[in-house]
Amino acid sequence: MQISDLVGQYSRNVSQGASIAAPATGVQQLADTVNELTAGQIFEGTVNEVKKGEVVLGLSNGQVVAAKIAGKVDLIQGQSMFFQVKSNNGSQVEIRPYLRGSLSNPTLLKALDAAGIPANERMVKMVNTMMEEQLPINKGSLWEMVKSTAAQPDIDVATIVQMRKLGIEVTPELANQFENYKQDQSAITSQMDAFLNGLPGTFLGENLTERGAVELNGKILETLLGAPGEESLVQNELLSGEAAVKESAPSAEETSAQGKDAADLQRAAGDAAEALEQELPVPVKRQEDYAPGTIGRTLPPQLAERLERQMLENTALSENEKLFTDGKLNLELSGKAFLFELQKALESVDLQNFSKKLISDKPYQAILRKAVESEWMMKPKDVADGEKIKSLYQKLSHQMARLEQVFEQTGMDKSQMAKAASDVRGNIEFMNQISQAYAYLQIPLKINGQNAQSDLYVYTNKKRLSDKEGDLTAFLHLDLDNLGSTDVSVRMRGTKVHTDFFLADDKSYQLVMDHMDLLEERLRRKGYDCTVGVQSGQKKIDFVEDFLKKDQPSTGRVHRYSFDVRA
Repeated sequence: MQISDLVGQYSRNVSQGASIAAPATGVQQLADTVNELTAGQIFEGTVNEVKKGEVVLGLSNGQVVAAKIAGKVDLIQGQSMFFQVKSNNGSQVEIRPYLRGSLSNPTLLKALDAAGIPANERMVKMVNTMMEEQLPINKGSLWEMVKSTAAQPDIDVATIVQMRKLGIEVTPELANQFENYKQDQSAITSQMDAFLNGLPGTFLGENLTERGAVELNGKILETLLGAPGEESLVQNELLSGEAAVKESAPSAEETSAQGKDAADLQRAAGDAAEALEQELPVPVKRQEDYAPGTIGRTLPPQLAERLERQMLENTALSENEKLFTDGKLNLELSGKAFLFELQKALESVDLQNFSKKLISDKPYQAILRKAVESEWMMKPKDVADGEKIKSLYQKLSHQMARLEQVFEQTGMDKSQMAKAASDVRGNIEFMNQISQAYAYLQIPLKINGQNAQSDLYVYTNKKRLSDKEGDLTAFLHLDLDNLGSTDVSVRMRGTKVHTDFFLADDKSYQLVMDHMDLLEERLRRKGYDCTVGVQSGQKKIDFVEDFLKKDQPSTGRVHRYSFDVRA
């Protein structure tokens, strides 16, 4: 059976309000006149005659079309092939051979012809993808998919087919995220990192005044870190620790109660220590000497000095007793306390081309990044707490939605920052969609003691959660100080666990191999029967194929087989 392209007829039906569910049957309606052949149409014809650059083609309905051949093409009488209309001036049709795509696969063409659907590139790709995904290609299924593709003309048709198979709503935003996942650009930590990397440039726009930059910074701080005056969890822990130390120390009265001699001895020791301190220079604190969460701990000495110099340029800031102590920047402040105190000060001082430079520079942005990361990143011990994970993503989604509004109000709704916020929010919404059918989590982790941020992927089909024979799959990507880029794949069925390590180089490989027995023994003690594999080289994970489509894999490439689809 030969098939011709009915895209022109299909377009006319749509424009005239014809129902998509009742397509024109049309090989018989094809090309009643030369005028019905429009530029871009693809059809199949048999070469009846070739003469002086022109060809007479026979169509499957018994009609013939005379056309001019574009370019030099060797055609053989009796040859059957596909052609595309290059032009039609009403009296002369110019065509060229069409050799691209899957249009040479009769299986796809017969399916379209049986359903009365035009054989253009998009429709052929749709059928091809449906067959790859093992979806039915009967008339009803094909026209249901046609409706979806017609409703979203700007979305790749293969993406539409795959999303519908997985039960994911097809919208431009979710389709964009689906494409990100297919292209291994789904890591939410990367998207959050892109957002934080873009913050410095946000304040340097020519249309943003000094006062406008301060106002924008205040809205960003309030959105990401909460209301002014609230201390971070880290700082509360620090303050609690200091209070505990003070409570455990003996009071002066308790000391004197132990006897006058002991009190005199203590006083003498104190006097001696004070005299010694006056003789010796005050030691300079190193970065690691400051408490976690403070700006002294966050900033290397050179950046701390740079921030101090910048703030000393403004007299009102240098006289702020919370920001400065004895003329020196108070590095004992928590990052969050510093950010809000500085913001409060900037709102009430004469800026004089000062604020944009300060809040966009490396020291300030390093403090802001650290404070935001402490709000966004989870500790490994919290991963098992589903409510904390849920709360984190709710917070992130609300924050990004709020920032999109802020950027719109500031006239920056088309900026890279607005897009970055939209990407983070879109990823969370996509995960919400996936979670309807799969127990899937992508968790941003912060590992203490390591300069490492990572993504933990946990996956299983919800239908199998009650099935003891079902698999739970997890994938962990880490960037570690000593091991470098490290991927860990875990598959668990009951108490049987198999773990594969994929390491960046041979040195890391050997380090894990040397300690593999220790890992296996610790898991055995916890009741797991564990096997471990170690490979040198990164693991390339295809999220769509390796996770979403694990329980319903595709067939891969559709080969050319001839059969009667209607049978």
